Amino acid sequence: MSQSPFSAKAKGLREPELITFNNTNNLDESSVSKPVNISGEMTVSLTANGGKFDGFISSVDKQSVTVQVEGSFEAVYTGTNPAYGREALVADGSGAIKKDAAGDVYLILSIDTNAKRVSFIRL
Repeated sequence: MSQSPFSAKAKGLREPELITFNNTNNLDESSVSKPVNISGEMTVSLTANGGKFDGFISSVDKQSVTVQVEGSFEAVYTGTNPAYGREALVADGSGAIKKDAAGDVYLILSIDTNAKRVSFIRL
């Protein structure tokens, strides 16, 4: 008798790598989970529409911003649904990501079209 396969989840496939940056751009709790790019000496800024992102904010306080730069990411997306496999992504300027051929290529692992959430890893 064969056993049922276990349910695999995208979250936790890779350990997250977190880096703490200086909070010189007055980011606050509303910035958590939004894409950012490195914008200066140990500082990050929210990524503009169409911009390539370096990671996602994990936590914020008045002095520091912790950013997940590696691991299995989960983010809200806008626009056209991404496809499974390799997909080019950029920030949408409002805290989500979107498909765009000008973006970096990521490996899409899971898509929730109802919640507009996608799980992926950096290639």
